[in-house]
Amino acid sequence: MNLFARLLDRISRYRPKTIIIWATLVSTAVSFVVAGGTFYLFMGQLPPIVVFLSIAMPLLLTPTILSAVLNLMLRMKRYKTALEEAIEKNHEKDLLLFEQERFVLMGEMLSNISHQWRQPLNAVNLTLLSLKLAQATGKLDDETLDQAFETIEQNTLYLSDTIEDFRSFFQNRAPTKILPLKQIVSEMEGIVAPLLKSARITLRIEGTDAQEAYHLEIATAISQVLLNLISNAKDALEGYDIEPKQITLLFNKNGEGMTITVSDNGPGIAPEIKPKIFDPYFTTKKQMKGSGIGLHMSRQIIEKIFAGAIAVDTSKTGTTFSIFIPYSEHCRLAAEVPTPEGEA
Repeated sequence: MNLFARLLDRISRYRPKTIIIWATLVSTAVSFVVAGGTFYLFMGQLPPIVVFLSIAMPLLLTPTILSAVLNLMLRMKRYKTALEEAIEKNHEKDLLLFEQERFVLMGEMLSNISHQWRQPLNAVNLTLLSLKLAQATGKLDDETLDQAFETIEQNTLYLSDTIEDFRSFFQNRAPTKILPLKQIVSEMEGIVAPLLKSARITLRIEGTDAQEAYHLEIATAISQVLLNLISNAKDALEGYDIEPKQITLLFNKNGEGMTITVSDNGPGIAPEIKPKIFDPYFTTKKQMKGSGIGLHMSRQIIEKIFAGAIAVDTSKTGTTFSIFIPYSEHCRLAAEVPTPEGEA
């Protein structure tokens, strides 16, 4: 707290009337001393009116000026309190938007997963039907049973792994919880890779070897940003006539922080739309498919949680989102783990 704030806090503890009375008495007493000393130094040659004014002016002006100053200070304190309340409300609003976007992403991912499950469920159903047919025709033997059980086991494990990846990624954890970047990217890849594969889109992750960006620990809020950018890239590529369809994540670190780029080779963003893409509730998707808060919240997360920046570059050959995150308590270098002897 600075000196002015401490002074304001100390003065505000007293009643304004009390402060004005004491200040007037002190200034009047000082005026008497100064006027008397001045009159004595000039050997009584000063006009009486000068002596009178030197005493009367502080007596008249001190309450007026001090009252105005106190009123201004008290108004500033009220403004300060109102500002703090507004900041707190904005913080709560940001948290609500964060959770809203998180639930929207969960809904989109669940919708995609339900579509993704059709193939393994159909495989299990066909296997069971083939067992019934083999039993009805008297061709059910141990080899047929073993093959059927293996097929059913593989598909049920796939379904279980999908749910586990989803649960792990969307578990209720604070957006500022710190986890290794490697873990966050691995969980995210487990969620999106099968969805992209079903849409015939290749996901490439580069620059994340053990010697580079994977030495970073970062707040888990970054996963929501990456998932949203990948989801948008997937939507842009679906229905677009180009082969191969590709999304690329590139991670790099330097002496100041980490850079992340998310690129696709889709149709790009229209020039008239580009300035609006980070606006809240702006979307070009169908009403039931897009909430319009994904990119807005992504920018809020990057700027407010990580004190970083996000920008977009687009053309007819694709779109690239570039993110810079400086080192801080929410993005830091992980402690080096010594390599055991014999593994070097």
